Amino acid sequence: MLALLLATMGSAQAQIGPEGKQLPKAEELIIRPYVQYHVPGQATIAWKTSVPSPTILEYGSGEGKRTLATDATPTTEHKIVIHNLEPHTVYLYNVTTEKDGKATTSVDYSFDTTFNYTVTPIPENLNPYGDDATSAMYAKAAEQIIAETGITAGYCLVYGSGRASHRSFLPHHVAAISAAVAAAESNTIRTSAESLTFLLTQIRRAHV
Repeated sequence: MLALLLATMGSAQAQIGPEGKQLPKAEELIIRPYVQYHVPGQATIAWKTSVPSPTILEYGSGEGKRTLATDATPTTEHKIVIHNLEPHTVYLYNVTTEKDGKATTSVDYSFDTTFNYTVTPIPENLNPYGDDATSAMYAKAAEQIIAETGITAGYCLVYGSGRASHRSFLPHHVAAISAAVAAAESNTIRTSAESLTFLLTQIRRAHV
């Protein structure tokens, strides 16, 4: 029983991984490394240690050269954001903890980018037509139309298609709701003063 106790004490002081690496002691890694996905091609690896230590992460795919990511500021809350990850790829990584001038490196952990189901973010008010003189003209016209209604904030129903009806030209304080209509109907709406008057009246009523 004494031999078992000594063996247990010895393993708590220094653990050697399968590749001959000295591993952090159990009490040093309070939370083992884990991966969070935010956007395609990017991931955050985080872990927590019981003692302040620089953040040191080594990662790579396959048997190739690994990338070293570090932050020299001692902390117990470690976090590294890694970029340019290939899709459907298994990556290996390890973390290093420093205590009393001695560095200990963990075994290899892994994550698979196949399970990164995040969606590429789409900018708000994306303008597919570019910021040219014509776009500026339509944006100015949209601001004038909204100003004539007397509305300072609210929603606008956008009819039709094409540059003239694109919601990116609306002021930022007006949210747009798009409605696709046939070309003939769109032309009627654009050329009919009665339809325009009717729509503005309904907007004023909704605003009140």
